[in-house]
Parts: sequence; C-alpha cells; structure tokens
Amino acid sequence: MIGINTAIVAEAQSIGFSVPINLAKSALPSLLKEGRVIRPWVGFHGQLIGPELRKLLQVPLVDGLLVEVVEPGSPADKAGIRGGVMELSIGGSSFLLGGDIVVSLNGAPMNEPDKLAGIMRGLKVGGRIKLKLFREGKYVELEYSLPERPLLPGDLPELGTLVPGLPPQGKSDMSRRARQ
Repeated sequence: MIGINTAIVAEAQSIGFSVPINLAKSALPSLLKEGRVIRPWVGFHGQLIGPELRKLLQVPLVDGLLVEVVEPGSPADKAGIRGGVMELSIGGSSFLLGGDIVVSLNGAPMNEPDKLAGIMRGLKVGGRIKLKLFREGKYVELEYSLPERPLLPGDLPELGTLVPGLPPQGKSDMSRRARQ
C-alpha cells in the first residue's frame, strides 16, 4: 500500500493514517498551483441507505444517500436541501432520519458506494450539481453551482490530539480563524 502519512498517534504504538496515493496525485496540481487543495462545496453529508435498512424500518424510503446534515450557509442550505431531525441507533449504527434522500446526482443513481465516490471526485469548483431528491413521498429536483469549500470550524481541532508537536485542540491559529 502506498500513501502519504497525514497523522500519527504516537501513544498507540505509532499507528498512522494516510491519504491513498491516487487521492494525493489528484490533489497535486492544485497544491503546486495554489499552495492548497481546492475542493467544491456540496454542503451536505449523510450515508447510503439500501434495501436492508428499508426492510428493517418498514417506512416508505428509496435507495439513495440519506442527507443527515446540511452545513449552515452552504450552497445546499441555500438550495433548500433538508437534513435529518430524528436520531436512530440500530445495532451500533446511527442514522439521522427525516432528511431528503438523494436518489441521483448529475443523473447517476446513488445506490453504490463506489459510484458515489467516483461522482464526488468528478465535481469541480464552478461546476453545477443536479440532484433528484425523495422528500416526504415525492420527488424534487434541485440544481446549484459549486463554490470552493471554505475552511469550516470542525476541520482542524482534532489535529492537535493526533499529531505530536501541534497545540492542543482549539489552540492553533488556523483553528481559531476557522471558528471566526
């Protein structure tokens, strides 16, 4: 396995975390040109649901990406995408139910993790995203532009606990700026 180390937990017998080499290669042009990685801001996140969860819950759901959280002020928030409101834990897995379900993204069905990852990697700043959503028993279509993803408050605090030599959580200049 080849990758670039991103963090090491020294107290855990030097367990390391790395970025896969193909992801690093795709970020390299942006790093060289801009000095940072530039990514589009979709503005929501969640998890795929499939037939197993639908069968277990026995509620009217469809296969797709369950929107659990919509980031405030994000393009998804401005487009009216709805996040979950009811937390449910089943067998060690947690779900935030009640949000929209993304059935397709730019025409591709959202029913396989590998397809989702490929589609997300293909999104670009300035591009458009077309979503077909399942909401309250009906299908809704939305489209919006993808701005550059800003540094968000939750992006950096964990680093201080993972990487020796960094200030503790919330103490670095970057994490302070992210919260402002």
